[in-house]
Amino acid sequence: MLGYYGLIHHFTKGAIAIDTLNSIVNDQAIKDIKNKGVICFTEAPIIMLDEMFYLFEEYQEPMFARYGIAVKKSDLYELGARPVIYGSNDERDSLPCDLRWRFEQYIPNVRDFSWLREWRIKANELPLDNSLDFFVITKTKAELISFAFDTEDIGDIEIDGDVEDGSEFHGYAYTTIPRKYKGVSFEDIRELNLLSKHQMNILLKNQNSSDTEKMSL
Repeated sequence: MLGYYGLIHHFTKGAIAIDTLNSIVNDQAIKDIKNKGVICFTEAPIIMLDEMFYLFEEYQEPMFARYGIAVKKSDLYELGARPVIYGSNDERDSLPCDLRWRFEQYIPNVRDFSWLREWRIKANELPLDNSLDFFVITKTKAELISFAFDTEDIGDIEIDGDVEDGSEFHGYAYTTIPRKYKGVSFEDIRELNLLSKHQMNILLKNQNSSDTEKMSL
């Protein structure tokens, strides 16, 4: 789905995936924590990976989880990111040394990660600043609110209700919280997949810092 907007995705891993995403957001950077010299992304559309996430969730340390960062592919390309080169180790040895960071071994029916449509950028850290158009990805809508909106910056409180039986008040209290980051949850993705490409693009591209979210108190 997000592929329509020209994004590629960096998903976090393991049982602490949401904590890793929280660290990325707090640090304002995706880091090469395993010191491989590269940061990895997938170009595979999220909606196509959704069913595979269900399989991953059966494991204690899943390969990927539904938490991550999506970045505009054109921005990453300008920074030096490139698609992975899949092939045999013999082919790797024939590559110039300055291209081998892009190589991933492929053995039919034995080692095949080509479904990831992987991209890499040769870096130890990718800053998430104003020059990089990115989205936060979460599993649920509630989690997205905690990541994408500033829940500590509470606006005016609105109260709506009625006095019943002449004395007792029944109603609701609401406030608004401002947006910090663009974002989408997998619950949103399943709903948005029912829309046209044009409608989905408009929804994602129109997110901005002036947005607010209504929150009940």
